Amino acid sequence: MNKRLYLLASLVLLSVALSMGTIAYLQGDFEVVGDPTEPSVSKVVSIELSEEGIQESSEAVQVEGQSFIITAAGQYEISGQGPEVTVQVAADVADEVTITLNNASFAQLDFQSTGTNILSLAKDSTNSLSGSETGVSATNITLTGEGSLAISEVGTSGIFATDDLVVESGTFSIDSAGSGLYAFHPTEASHGNLTINGGNLTISSSQQAGAALFAGNQLTVNNGSITVNAAYEAFVGKNLVINGGSNQLASTGHGLVARDSYLQEGELSEANIKIEGGTNAVTAGLSPVLANGTISLTGGVNTFVAELPEQEVFTYTGSADLTGGSLVALGATSLTTSSQNLLYTSLIGSPGDTVTITDAAGNEVASYQSPVAFSAIAYSSDQLTTGEVYYLSTTSGNYGQATATQGQE
Repeated sequence: MNKRLYLLASLVLLSVALSMGTIAYLQGDFEVVGDPTEPSVSKVVSIELSEEGIQESSEAVQVEGQSFIITAAGQYEISGQGPEVTVQVAADVADEVTITLNNASFAQLDFQSTGTNILSLAKDSTNSLSGSETGVSATNITLTGEGSLAISEVGTSGIFATDDLVVESGTFSIDSAGSGLYAFHPTEASHGNLTINGGNLTISSSQQAGAALFAGNQLTVNNGSITVNAAYEAFVGKNLVINGGSNQLASTGHGLVARDSYLQEGELSEANIKIEGGTNAVTAGLSPVLANGTISLTGGVNTFVAELPEQEVFTYTGSADLTGGSLVALGATSLTTSSQNLLYTSLIGSPGDTVTITDAAGNEVASYQSPVAFSAIAYSSDQLTTGEVYYLSTTSGNYGQATATQGQE
């Protein structure tokens, strides 16, 4: 009798186990063998670079000498040193590809894939790309992570995309004989968008014809820290919008530029600049702010310096309107309208001079140390009172005064 009970209990337990296995399979605890529309890897594929060659363990990675091609969507991590190695994601990959750099050093990374492309920098990792025409190229790409990437000895651009180029986080150092970050589509004017949402960027690009940041369509800076040590033009886009971030920019030509790169001879097109926030310091050999259209200043802490004392700070074909934020402008300053109080006066200063602005009672309103010689200064903030006289002085002993006014200059 006991043996029969034991046998019955065993059969019940076996039935329960089989049922649970079936349920687990249906819930996805077991790998389902199907027929996906596109191959993909289900785990992170590690790729190790060394002097001995490229070490990988996935059929989705095809090695050809000093280059390898990724042929399936998924996640890949690259580490090690391979100075002549080039990495490519095949054009027929249409789903998401994430490549993580984890202390990797090689020549070039090329996302020909048309799906979502992500380049991630592993936490605390130090990575580098060097020696090619372009460090990173892509149809579209999002840059993220908590590591660093140095791109150097590139002839055309540090990072290039034909559609959308987005920086979310990470630390980037780019030294390019051409441009820094470049988003441009050869035929589609609505493509070629560059967005900075975060991260730290330090860029040195060509001082003859290169731009530190270039977008054929929309260039938007929302956050992050950008330092341009050298460039012909600092930020260029058809529509340039600065909402935030810390932007310290130096250029031999123009600084902030709104230009329609698709404009044909005889056509008319507006290109606009909107500055709504951020800390923006621009020192330029020519106009610090140039728009083939309108310029709108609504916010931010803005310092615009023209290296030539008689150079126009704002150059535009439409209008230039000041409604908010703060402004220090060294150079000839002409605005269409100013609904916020503005001071403007002739004042001689030398490189390194500090300009101090005080009210009639002697209270300091603002001060600024100039990196260049100047002969005129404009200042605006919500701290000025309409109709009051303010006094300006330099550490080299020059003085001026101006009345706070609104309206057309």
